[in-house]
Amino acid sequence: MKSYTELLEGVYDPNIFKAFFMAGGPGSGKSYAVELGIGQAQKGVKVTTQGLKVVNSDDVFEKYLRDAQLNFKMDANQGKQRDTLRTRAKVITKKKFNNYVEGRLGMVIDGTGKDYSKITTDA
Repeated sequence: MKSYTELLEGVYDPNIFKAFFMAGGPGSGKSYAVELGIGQAQKGVKVTTQGLKVVNSDDVFEKYLRDAQLNFKMDANQGKQRDTLRTRAKVITKKKFNNYVEGRLGMVIDGTGKDYSKITTDA
């Protein structure tokens, strides 16, 4: 049986050097939970207003897709161009992540969590 501990933090807590990992399949509501706010039912405080930075390569990747006028259906004929954009998005996201770590900023890391070893090793 799993047990859960409610995380209680003050409204003015600066969230210095904390990381929250969101893991789940595509479309499972991770980004929605971040937008809505962790603890929404209790206080309605969005994580970004608490100083947490969101780390999600999909944000950058989707921007690149729009800029390149590619569709979001992931058509096979756009595979090579799409893969190049995804690689670029991951590089940019990694740089943002490293900057947040260096600045000791709190983060919400939004990903699928499919590779547990990646999460548990040094970034």
